[in-house]
Amino acid sequence: MNDVDLAIVGGGAAGTMVLAHLARTSTRPMRVAFIDAGPGRFGAGTAYRTEDSGHLLNVRATAMSAWQDQPDHFTQWLGTTGRLRANGSEFVARSAYGSYLSSVAYDAANSDLVDTRLIHGTVARMHRRPDGWTVAVDGVGPLSATQVVLAIGIEPPSQKWVPRRLRCMPRYIADPWRPGAFDAIDIDDQVLMVGSGLTAVDIAVTLSRRVRRPIVATSRHGVMPATHRLGLPRALPVDERSLPGTIAELRHLVHARIRESRAVHGDWRPAIDGLRPHTQRIWRALSDTDRVEFVRHDLRRWETLDTGWHRRLPPRFPRCSTTAGCPSPLNTR
Repeated sequence: MNDVDLAIVGGGAAGTMVLAHLARTSTRPMRVAFIDAGPGRFGAGTAYRTEDSGHLLNVRATAMSAWQDQPDHFTQWLGTTGRLRANGSEFVARSAYGSYLSSVAYDAANSDLVDTRLIHGTVARMHRRPDGWTVAVDGVGPLSATQVVLAIGIEPPSQKWVPRRLRCMPRYIADPWRPGAFDAIDIDDQVLMVGSGLTAVDIAVTLSRRVRRPIVATSRHGVMPATHRLGLPRALPVDERSLPGTIAELRHLVHARIRESRAVHGDWRPAIDGLRPHTQRIWRALSDTDRVEFVRHDLRRWETLDTGWHRRLPPRFPRCSTTAGCPSPLNTR
């Protein structure tokens, strides 16, 4: 099957959702190439491939279903696999969600109408033709696709800032997700993390069981991701007619919702939880200029709920140089 109707490049969460919804909604036979360069099972991208049980979802299990019309689909799957026997309000391990996505991917691959070819390989190049695309996959050969979906995830951080001498040192770890990346770290080693975002929290969780010296983190902003709390009230609902179309309207909406949530519930988190189902729609409504503005000026504040964005609303998290005494997010992707 070298001629396909669709090539999905990337076998993680985004690619899996494209394949799954296509298999569910297609009204005609289709041939699909589902291409993943990562090791292991389809459906588990970088975030959900981790096997560390301390790496948790940052959304409760009840809100992580693959299907909008079946909100309990994920929690039921957890129950049938013996992973969860509670009400679904927990923040479960990301590895469990990776297994769930793999199950969704393989179910979609067995669809009656969508004939799916699962390909482990790296896309070397793509060439646009008048009638579609030629997709060259290492070790497989070229595919002819009418359409292509790029679901390649977030690019790894740039290494341009790293001095060449450091980059060449064996103790420098450029990719913490590489299998065996921490094998050379000994119990008495001092570890310095550059950055204090979500990945840094993951690394700290893993290395805290491996080293006994404090783990030091350096950060341009001096803040860490905000923590979750158990037992919070339901998400604050959103009037869909009020969804923003510009970055200025988005900032105003978030400020107003957090003020309302703190007044009603004494906490800002229900305001953010209520926005989760609408984030894709909000993002698509923003112009390219506003998206660039958000990534440059608001993304980090959104992740940490820094007072620079929310003003006086949630308090600023303490500055810290080690994991001791810092907020420990119920993590991450």
